[in-house]
Amino acid sequence: MFCPKCATQNTDDSNFCRNCGANLAPVGKTGHNIVTGIKPDKYAGFWIRAVSLLIDLFVLGILIIICGFSVGFIFGSFGGITFDIMEQIYTVVGALLCIFYETWMTVRFGQTIGKAITGIRVVTTHNEYVSYKLSVLRFLGKIVNLLTLCIGFLLAVFHYQKRGLHDMIANTKVVYVK
Repeated sequence: MFCPKCATQNTDDSNFCRNCGANLAPVGKTGHNIVTGIKPDKYAGFWIRAVSLLIDLFVLGILIIICGFSVGFIFGSFGGITFDIMEQIYTVVGALLCIFYETWMTVRFGQTIGKAITGIRVVTTHNEYVSYKLSVLRFLGKIVNLLTLCIGFLLAVFHYQKRGLHDMIANTKVVYVK
């Protein structure tokens, strides 16, 4: 394909021009780039998403332990820090790590490590890349799901696109990759 700005020849699967860096990716209904390499009509169901979540919880557990020990070592070297204060520090570090992991991985890669292993990906309902705004909304929707005794997660079992409440809030869906 040729770049519309500089007329440089690029490979057909290029998202950006190798000469001028112009965006060559297909654009969706809302003006954002369309995700390629997905099966847009093959929705990921409840159980594959549950397996993905378990893998992510395992990964997050390891990361929280590593960060917790690091923060504990740093704050412990100051002395005078009680167990209650350290517990609060671990809680804050763990919460921030969960928020960062979920939002950044979804925006940067379209999937967390658990989703990558299970072969699924998060996209908008128009098959476009997820923005930080939508990723944060999706994360907040998951908190709402937890507060409603996980009923929002169970919606994925009954919805025709297998979307949970958090997907409906953020206007996203989870599909299989090719």
